Parts: sequence; C-alpha cells; structure tokens
Amino acid sequence: MSMFRRQYVKLTLVIACVSLFQIPVPLFATLTLHSSLSVTETYTDNLFFESKKNKRDDFGTFVIPSLTLSYESPDVVLSGTYAGVAQFYVNHPDANAYSHRSRIGIDLPFLTKRYKGLEVRLIESFNFAPALQGYSFDGDQANQDSPLPGQAGQGGRVGGGGGFGGGGFGGGGLGGGGIAGTSSPIGNQGVFTGRGTGSNSFQNRAGFIVRYQMSPRWVPNVSYLNRYTTFTDPDLNDSLTHTMGAGTSYIVSPRTRLNMNYRANISDIRRGETVVTHSVTAGVGHTLTPTVNFRVRAGASYTESADRITFTSSANITKSFEAGLFGLSYFQGVTPGGGLATSGVLTQRGTATWSYPLTERVSGFLAGGVAKNKSLSGNEVDVTSYQGQVGFSALLLPWLSGNISYSYIKQNSDGSATASRTATVNQGFIGLTARLPDWRIMR
Repeated sequence: MSMFRRQYVKLTLVIACVSLFQIPVPLFATLTLHSSLSVTETYTDNLFFESKKNKRDDFGTFVIPSLTLSYESPDVVLSGTYAGVAQFYVNHPDANAYSHRSRIGIDLPFLTKRYKGLEVRLIESFNFAPALQGYSFDGDQANQDSPLPGQAGQGGRVGGGGGFGGGGFGGGGLGGGGIAGTSSPIGNQGVFTGRGTGSNSFQNRAGFIVRYQMSPRWVPNVSYLNRYTTFTDPDLNDSLTHTMGAGTSYIVSPRTRLNMNYRANISDIRRGETVVTHSVTAGVGHTLTPTVNFRVRAGASYTESADRITFTSSANITKSFEAGLFGLSYFQGVTPGGGLATSGVLTQRGTATWSYPLTERVSGFLAGGVAKNKSLSGNEVDVTSYQGQVGFSALLLPWLSGNISYSYIKQNSDGSATASRTATVNQGFIGLTARLPDWRIMR
C-alpha cells in the first residue's frame, strides 16, 4: 500500500503548492477561531454490537472538543476544522478510544474577479476512527451543480451531516461502531460493525471542484477527488479511489436548474478487484417556494469488473421553517468497496429528518432511515440496516445548550463477509455543549 500513500501525499502537496503560489497577498483580512466543548453521558445496551445472547451494556462519557479556524479576505477564504471524540466507559475500559476528524477548505474569490464566472474550490480532510468501519468511508460527492456564489434559489442536500439531529454524534452512533461518523446520513453507508482491538481506520481525502459560468444560463464543471482508506485490521481491505467528474448545469430560471453529469470512479482494493464504474446522470432542481426545494436525478452506471449496468437515482426534498427543517432523501447507486467488501457495492438508502422549535428555547427532532448494501461480486456482503432517533435540544444560556435523545439501530446481515449476524442497539444520550466566545486573532 506504499504506492497508495505516495499518490495521495503527492496530491496533497500539489494542492498546497497551488494554493501558496497562486493566492495573492490581501490588503486586509480577518483570522477568527471558533471553538466549542461538549460533554455527553450515554447508556448503551450493546456496546460491542453483538448478537442478542452476547450483548454487553455499559455507561460512557464522551468529551468532544471542536475548533474551526477561518481566514477571510476579499481574495481568499480558508477554513480549517478539527473535532475529536474521547470515549470513556465504566465497565469496559478496553473500549476507551479517541477519534479525530479534520477538514480544510479553500475558496479562491480572486479567480472569480480575475476570470469572471470562475469558481475554484480545494478540499483536504482526514478521518481517524478507532472503531472498525465496515466499508470504505462514504466520501464526499462533488456537489457539481450547486449555484455559484450570489445565485439564489437552490437548496442544499438532505442528510449527509454525520448523524441525526443534535444527539447523534456521527452517523454510526457512538455505541454502534461508527464513531465520529462519516458523511453518510445513516452511518457508514448504513453499515454498523462491532468494536475490536486492532481495527483502527484512517482516511485521507483531497481534491478540487471547478465551475465556470460561460453564459447567464450555462455553468460547466469538472471535479476530482482522491480517497485513500487504510485499516490496521489485516482482515479488512485498504483501498485507493479516484473519482473524476464533468458536467454542466443549465439555468432555466432563477427557480429551476437542469443538470447533466458524467462520473468515472476507479477503486483499487487490496486483495480484491479494481472497480471501475462509469455513471451518467441527468436531473432537475427546483424551488417551489422560498422554503421548499427539491432535486431529482436519474441515470445509469456501468461497472466493468462485474459487467453490470445499474440504474442510479437520487431525490431530495426540503421544507425549511423559521428555525426548523423537514427533509426526505433517497439514493441508489454503486459505491466503492474496501473494508469488508472486495468489490463494488450496490447501495440503497432513504432517510427522513425533522426538527422544529417547540418553544423559544426548546426544539424537537426526529429522524429515521434504512440502508441496504449488497456486493456486486467478490466476497458476499448483504446488509440491511435501520436507524431511528428522537430527542430534544434546549438553549440554556446564550453560550450553553443541552440535548437529550434516544437512538435505535437494527442490522440484518447475510453473506460470508458479515458472518450472517443480526444485532440491535438501544442507546440514550444526555449532554451539554458550551460554545466559547469567538477569538478574533487578526482583523
């Protein structure tokens, strides 16, 4: 896997060099540090995500620091975020762990000024999780058809935030194996796995998105994302994935946008296949009202190693309130393998999320989802997962908030790679989050 490491390190250095040599020195800028600290108490009835007869419960404490450093100038916008999750358990101290997650994003407005209509965004992130991740992380999908800065009338994606509501710290649930979350709306592509020693996972992601507004209606785009995922568990499969995309958006009106995209995904899996998938999709995004947005996309993917054509689709609809949100999301497509899977995986998932202010200081949230992952070839993976969460959050002081929530996970597994195991987890959370005053380092 040294070849994989060299490739993503090279890409990271190229992005850094481009940033250093191309960014002009601004006349004025601000540098601000945002920070918060959360402490959460939890109870789980199945800490190790085992079958019913082997369940072991425990109480835990999570300490979650978060730091965001943002640099803004008329020519450059740079933000770096770091979040950690320290886990301490009463009866099973061997399950104590600390996970890390960071992300760097660079926007270059000076290029838009110099070349009118051009937008360039650079992406760099890493994720270290001491709990085993079943599949490769669900990597960022380049949001190629979102509007350029200053354009109105388009809503964002539903889901993808790493956890439900305010009480789910990461998509997998802290007791269900997917700590610190991934970008998937219900855990690691909807797959939860047990804790174990020697199962650390690390991922590095680096890439770019470029959009250029050729005319008032046409906005072509290109993107590239490199994802390297490695595991310390020798039974899991490291992977290196390259995702290249190109397409265009056509702005029918301020409220309606058509999208056409091509994407090539090449994933090299240790002890597995080189999975090459070509995808072509077309869709529409529309703003029904100032608070209701929907986006629908459909197309086909061809996976060379499996010699298989797969129908792909996604749909999102959101309704925003003054301080709340309702959203529905569905996705079907071929995702990279790695981890448990030695081939590409057909992933289907649907989620529903709702949050609404009950009083001036108290909000309720409710979420649920189902995901199915089935390998296209190679070792057999067939997993169906369900998750639900309900809870409340309250603003106690201008700088202090609290939350209480309940989470339920059920997973049915078939196939040799997942040992045909069925498991459920019930978990409760109660916590406090302190948001520290912003520190203006430079202005």
